Amino acid sequence: MNKKTIGLIIKDLRTKNKMKQKDVAQAIGVTSAAISDYEVGKSNPSDEKIELLATLFKVPIDFFYEKQKTSKLNLNQVPEMGDWKEEIKEEIRAMREKMQDEIDFYRNELSYFKDALKEAHEQLRAKDRFIENLFEKSGKPKVSKEPRREYFLDLGAQVAVAQRA
Repeated sequence: MNKKTIGLIIKDLRTKNKMKQKDVAQAIGVTSAAISDYEVGKSNPSDEKIELLATLFKVPIDFFYEKQKTSKLNLNQVPEMGDWKEEIKEEIRAMREKMQDEIDFYRNELSYFKDALKEAHEQLRAKDRFIENLFEKSGKPKVSKEPRREYFLDLGAQVAVAQRA
């Protein structure tokens, strides 16, 4: 068993699975230092540890021994690797759909608020016209629309006069 080749295989499988040395160590019951030693070729894992590594990385046990003939890891021999691509594509599609649903929701909300603001603006304009008509009917001169204390105090009296007329 070539120590260097087995170490490269372990390291490559670990990085492809996005695992840390301590994660692999805990999974097979060794120290992080032992995993480091395997990866740099200082020592070889026992047959028992190779079985645990094969189970952890979901590869056949022979994967570690066959690779001694070629030092480069062939990704086609790793089961389920092709499925990851499809799973990632599906997750991206689902995220896009969710984002589009949220965009549509907020567009509808904005449209609702835009319509509500238009309606409120129209109601304010109608009230302004109503008040102007009250002043015209009362015969009193028009008052500036700038808010002044006198305007608000006198407004109640003017409305009462206009209603009597």
